[in-house]
Amino acid sequence: RYAVEIMLGQSYVHQNPLKRLKVLPAAPDATVSHFDCPQASQAGSAPTIQVHLCDRFGNGVQGSGSTHASASTHAQLRVLVDGPVPISLAPYLGDNGDMTAGKFVWTATIAGEYVVSILLNGVHIDNSPHVI
Repeated sequence: RYAVEIMLGQSYVHQNPLKRLKVLPAAPDATVSHFDCPQASQAGSAPTIQVHLCDRFGNGVQGSGSTHASASTHAQLRVLVDGPVPISLAPYLGDNGDMTAGKFVWTATIAGEYVVSILLNGVHIDNSPHVI
């Protein structure tokens, strides 16, 4: 626990010390962020990709399956799958039809090697690119 006392000149500010202070995660950082996806898949199946955005301290950032809001939400996330045929990604919809933040689903109908690339502000995150 931490105590924060606020002073103006030599006097304490009213209702001091603060009883509650919420610290938000910093901006997402590509060097700490990561993702989960299968090592292999079959033609016609629908594998998912789960992106976990983290700040440089390892705190989860909202919009990536985390419950923490970020102090900065201006990060650009790009999720790409390249292979023998063009692949389009769709947001993952749960059983109740709600989209799961940071989770994507895709389907490949042609067997072959596919490369998953996930970039945050133009920089590959951990384990990207990844071959399936």
